[in-house]
Amino acid sequence: IISHQEGQLQKAIDQMYQVVEIFELNEALDFTDTLEIKANLASLLNINQQSAIAKDILNEVLAIQTTKLGTSHDSTLYTQKLLAYTLSKLGEHDQAISMINNAAALATDNFETQHPIVVSMLYNQAKIYQGNNQSQLALDKFQEIMAKQLVSPNQALYAKILRGMAFAHTQLDQIKPAIDLYQQCLANRIEMFSQNHLKTLEIRMDLLKLMMANNLFEDAAIQIKAVKSALQQLGLSNHSYWAEINSYESSLNYH
Repeated sequence: IISHQEGQLQKAIDQMYQVVEIFELNEALDFTDTLEIKANLASLLNINQQSAIAKDILNEVLAIQTTKLGTSHDSTLYTQKLLAYTLSKLGEHDQAISMINNAAALATDNFETQHPIVVSMLYNQAKIYQGNNQSQLALDKFQEIMAKQLVSPNQALYAKILRGMAFAHTQLDQIKPAIDLYQQCLANRIEMFSQNHLKTLEIRMDLLKLMMANNLFEDAAIQIKAVKSALQQLGLSNHSYWAEINSYESSLNYH
């Protein structure tokens, strides 16, 4: 976990493989713990663009969980969610959508509406629809979560949903609501973290890109100034954002 947080993804994966081996050799340990570790390994592999390997691991985990825990157990549903996401990353969109919809139906039938597994399923349905360019379906799912007040502003998922909604509106060429939602997301990130946190800058960059694409140059200039100031204060002179910022500034000077 620490290696992943420090950005050492391959090191984190190697360490997770070692943990899996230890768990598999120790027969005294509960098999559910081993399966959970394998599912977490698959998540790291997905982040590292090794989704084909993640798919194989998750299929193995899911088969065991389905047999020993049942299809509606929250651990089984969690693995189905990860596998659906993995299939989506591999371009197997029809299978991904079928799996996430099935898992969401099982979660809804077996858990209370506010249960984290239900909320997670709705969110992942939206993300998988979005990955398949089904922007309106994605937006509908995001809006369902918000309408039912299934997340609160102090939860990390709240900003992710706002960002997802903003991107969906962008894909639907609905620029005004997209900007409004990015602004809401930005305000949430500032409150949750700070003006200069990288998670805040991530949203500023989304907003900046949208503003530049729609010739909102005065608004874009404000975002550029904020990002440059934050990067300077954070001492991130080599961050990849600088190349984008310099490119946007050149465009502004041209216009």
